[in-house]
Amino acid sequence: ETHVSQSLDRLIAKLREVVSFAGDMGAELGDVRKSIVHTQDVFAGRGAATEGELDADEAATLAEEMLKRATS
Repeated sequence: ETHVSQSLDRLIAKLREVVSFAGDMGAELGDVRKSIVHTQDVFAGRGAATEGELDADEAATLAEEMLKRATS
């Protein structure tokens, strides 16, 4: 989890760097919030497969749940 968090921090820093170069074109990066979502948290209590065993429906459900969390 630490590695993922550090990778996200580096990605955010790189985005800020890119946006600072594009600032004169009206680009800006707003507030950034990171949240690490574990598949077992999303599927807990649903009897769903574990990570690496997601079928198409479960993958779509995971994507939908992640989008909800990202936009809340």
